[in-house]
Amino acid sequence: DVCKGSGHPTVLTYGEEQEIVATCQAMQELGFGFTRAMVAEVITDYLVSTSKPNPFHGGVPGKDWWTLFLRRWPQLCVRKPVHLSKKRAEGVTQKVVDHWIDLVQRVLK
Repeated sequence: DVCKGSGHPTVLTYGEEQEIVATCQAMQELGFGFTRAMVAEVITDYLVSTSKPNPFHGGVPGKDWWTLFLRRWPQLCVRKPVHLSKKRAEGVTQKVVDHWIDLVQRVLK
């Protein structure tokens, strides 16, 4: 179930990476950007909470990991966060926030 290609096996399984991708996409749909640092923090927290081995230098996924992650998941489009328009800000309801929190919690389990 580990993502495999021509190189080393990945740290996270395909399913685990898929959950992270879904969370990033949900954040984008809500108008929030995501950064390498944000994703790295989620992964680091996940590895700690599941007691999985953390092979990353300094315990945090680096630039090389990020480059390979984006290559495995080309549907992710990293954009700089921008200020929300009033219309988009009004679209962030309690239901939308609760859905986002649910997605993040599933990734961290």
